[in-house]
Amino acid sequence: MFFVAKILNNGQIDNSYATNSLLTMPLATSIYGKDWGHIKFTPNGDLLVVGYTNSTNYRDGMIAKYDINGTAISTFATNGKLTLD
Repeated sequence: MFFVAKILNNGQIDNSYATNSLLTMPLATSIYGKDWGHIKFTPNGDLLVVGYTNSTNYRDGMIAKYDINGTAISTFATNGKLTLD
């Protein structure tokens, strides 16, 4: 499981962020697994998370987009998540 937390200026975890203070994304769905490795904030504060999933012979790219509150942006790809062959 991959976790993202929002940290406030005072160093505390923002309890209002995502679900129970953590944005979670599953990693392994098979023995080949997935890797979420890159996070970028857009100018308006949205969060882009980029990674890949392995299969037997290739990797598929993955991009997920979340708003400032950790909610998937449903208008981006399919419910906020895009897989590239």
